[in-house]
Amino acid sequence: MKTIKVTLIFLALAVLILFTSQSALADSEVAKITDLLTVSPNAPGTKVFGTLTIYFEQDNGSLCDSDPFNPKIKKMLFFVRLKKGNPPLYGYSSNVIPTASFCLQATPLQQQYLNDFFATVVIPEIFPKMPNANFLLKSVTQFVSDDQLLFPGSPLFAMMDIELAVQE
Repeated sequence: MKTIKVTLIFLALAVLILFTSQSALADSEVAKITDLLTVSPNAPGTKVFGTLTIYFEQDNGSLCDSDPFNPKIKKMLFFVRLKKGNPPLYGYSSNVIPTASFCLQATPLQQQYLNDFFATVVIPEIFPKMPNANFLLKSVTQFVSDDQLLFPGSPLFAMMDIELAVQE
């Protein structure tokens, strides 16, 4: 009887682990982020690298063009942890609340919000002697997103490792 109970518990745990790991994989996917962001792999300058997370808050489940994969976004939040040199780590966040909702697939607008975030928040802090320094996104790797739009208003995010080239 004890053996059967142990076996059943083991099987239940195995099923739970398999189900959980497959659910986690389903919520993440590797995408071609260079279709969304302008990347300049040969950009010169001081290298700053780290992790960028973008959180999209949906506008009460509203859709653009009745497309369930193109919700209206009312707010974007940026979170970034960057490293310059050894060992300085920098962490920043920003809250973008546009004057009007925009479509998730409006990538040029999102890129502009991201560029503004780096130009007004990040670069002046990391490069105080050159607060208006030009910069380019040199690389984006390890891109992961949760674009499962199963529930109106569900959270959407994108996370990636980035490298900036800052021209001092």
